[in-house]
Amino acid sequence: MERLQLEEKLLDTFKEFLAQLDIDEEKIGEISVNTNFLSIEEIDSLDIVELVLNIEDTIGTELPYKIDFNEIKNVKLLSEYLLREHKIEYEKL
Repeated sequence: MERLQLEEKLLDTFKEFLAQLDIDEEKIGEISVNTNFLSIEEIDSLDIVELVLNIEDTIGTELPYKIDFNEIKNVKLLSEYLLREHKIEYEKL
């Protein structure tokens, strides 16, 4: 259940970030753990950088500067990466 809890926390962070950008609430409601971050038309690469900073604040660790975006392109893949590479423990969030 740890992975699912982490996914939920990251998804909440993603949705809160989108709300700050004034993305339509209905569109935010359609976001899932499998939604590619770059598939949201209203966000650009600079927004992704800000999203990563928000995620780092949420999980309390920095992501590597150089990382293959395909490994972390959605919440599900990001949570799997964090659990595998950083051994993030949900209880510490």
